Amino acid sequence: AAAFVPGRAPASARSVSMQLDNMVGSIPPFRNFDPLGFSKGKTKEQLEAYRESELKHGRTAMLASAGWIATALGFHPLYDGKLSDDPLKAAAEVPALGWVQIVLLGGVIEFFTGLVKRDNPDAPPGDILGASKAFSPTDEGWIIYQQKELSNGRLAMLGIAGLIVQDLFFGDKGLQGLVPK
Repeated sequence: AAAFVPGRAPASARSVSMQLDNMVGSIPPFRNFDPLGFSKGKTKEQLEAYRESELKHGRTAMLASAGWIATALGFHPLYDGKLSDDPLKAAAEVPALGWVQIVLLGGVIEFFTGLVKRDNPDAPPGDILGASKAFSPTDEGWIIYQQKELSNGRLAMLGIAGLIVQDLFFGDKGLQGLVPK
């Protein structure tokens, strides 16, 4: 009968779970959703580095989603508006120097983010502008704001991936039926 009774989790598993429970972003219904076990055996600092990456990817995906929609609607402020209204084709039409500029901009942002983190190592993950200094870490409004940003970023990462797959495999920009032709 003891085989069917759950035993106590090892102390290290409990401590990781407690670290995750205390992090902003442990949101119902999934709470500590980690099916691949990336958080197992990680320190608080490593989990915060993962959170920083999640925020960066989420923010990038939100911008990518907005850019996708703008491009699909035919808004092209660059290159005299001569790019395709299919976002993947438009990306392929950007000259190599344009991609070099995009990559360099990403590098500059990463460099300055690193400087900010070096000068303020106790800042919460993703807070490169110092917004957390205006709020208490326990302020419910601040926690809700952070959870909304994480949720929107997670949704945007799935959304932009879906739009890309839809365009690659079906030739559909993702806006059919939403806007008049």
